[in-house]
Amino acid sequence: MIKILDFVKISPTLLVLIMAASVSSANGTEMWGKKWSAGFYAGYAFSTGGWKESRYAEGVNRFNTDFSFALDISMKVSRDISIGFQTIYLNLDTDEWVDYVRSQGDGLWADAECWVTPLTLSHSVFRDNRNLVSILAGMGLAFSSGNESYMGITYETDFMRGADFTFVTGVDYNLVLKPPLALSLHGTLVFIPSGIHYADGEEHTIIAMPLVVGARFYF
Repeated sequence: MIKILDFVKISPTLLVLIMAASVSSANGTEMWGKKWSAGFYAGYAFSTGGWKESRYAEGVNRFNTDFSFALDISMKVSRDISIGFQTIYLNLDTDEWVDYVRSQGDGLWADAECWVTPLTLSHSVFRDNRNLVSILAGMGLAFSSGNESYMGITYETDFMRGADFTFVTGVDYNLVLKPPLALSLHGTLVFIPSGIHYADGEEHTIIAMPLVVGARFYF
């Protein structure tokens, strides 16, 4: 499981890429006008809300957000408007919950994850020959799952199983490196209103904010 420390370790490399891009003389004016673009990104997801908390151990989180990656493809429908499809992966860290259970004398292994797949509409709010800033919003489906293994028997987490409605909003920043390639920074706020749903009717909204960096190609 990849921790925030691992992301911190690779951040100097990302910083070098950003610095290299900042001194680049490449011109992206023509690139921003391309009909299609696609990218791949990786980073860390932050989160908030009661959805992370255990129902059985006060002050213990059953889940914490962790490593995240994303990919997307979009099509320009006008100078400033694009429609797209995203896939966002959220790795849900269960270490705090597992450590608590083990401290009580029981052996436990657990994992959990969430895939978010929205259709998006984005609008570019600033552009020049090297920079492009866009805001976006979208909706789609989220697929959450989890497993726990106790005494050699693996159980599926029944309160986060199946497909749920989701909506997202965010900001994208692209800095031209060398056409058709751009350095891309994304901050996305993800809402899954019934992402946690217990059998007794209690529900919690999953709220996460992946911050990812990667490469985007315009074609």
